[in-house]
Amino acid sequence: MGRYWPTAAVALGVLITAACGHSDNAHGDSTTTPAASTAAAPTSAADPAGLPLCTNVRTEGDPPPDCRLVSRDRAGLTFVVRHRVPTPTPGAYRQRADVTIEVIGRDGAVRQTLSEPGTQTFGEPQLAQLAADDRDQLVVPLSIAANGNATLAVYRATDSDPDFVRAGEIGGLFGVNRSTNGYIVGSSKSGPADKYLDFWRFDGSTLAPVAAIIETYKADGSSTCKANDEGNHPNSGMSADEVARKFCGEKYARAEPVH
Repeated sequence: MGRYWPTAAVALGVLITAACGHSDNAHGDSTTTPAASTAAAPTSAADPAGLPLCTNVRTEGDPPPDCRLVSRDRAGLTFVVRHRVPTPTPGAYRQRADVTIEVIGRDGAVRQTLSEPGTQTFGEPQLAQLAADDRDQLVVPLSIAANGNATLAVYRATDSDPDFVRAGEIGGLFGVNRSTNGYIVGSSKSGPADKYLDFWRFDGSTLAPVAAIIETYKADGSSTCKANDEGNHPNSGMSADEVARKFCGEKYARAEPVH
């Protein structure tokens, strides 16, 4: 429970973005102004061990309960996730909550505090390995549209740059995916027939778009695939035919959260 790609949330149709159809925001926009991130001298933190794991909590509460994430990579960090609704909206299905995440080192000291204001709490943050460096990256759900198109913020830290940096935003229909060739794959849809796939990579600590395709499914079960030249998409340096040949056959799977 508490995943950031819950099918229940899709069925409930929580409306964040105004349009139900495909939009650039559903794809994610790495140029969005980053949320506040504070890296300060380590301070002591209350023992987070009493908080439930984020993967074990239900998100039906408004706001959902505070929880913790525990990294299993070599950094061995703990993340304490707290929610606060600054101004409740009467009658709203989901209140917008300010999410604060404390990054805690092995010594129990707070190394960093991340903040995402005004999120729609349809799921808890998760840790997932999105690069080949065997480090856990932080994925924070921001919003979800009635058709299930979700927007997720991705934070990255590396061995050489240990502070988490907001790398950008990505569309994540049912979550974030990794391809067999190492790309990060965001997905969204526009109606039942069209599926949009965006391919990203890390350029340092920034999410960089690589290519985008559209898969269209027909009533007889067949499908077509082409390069996506709609909206704000990357200049891959390839022709539309080259993009289709390279990326339409790209295999990908959901990047499962670290438990």
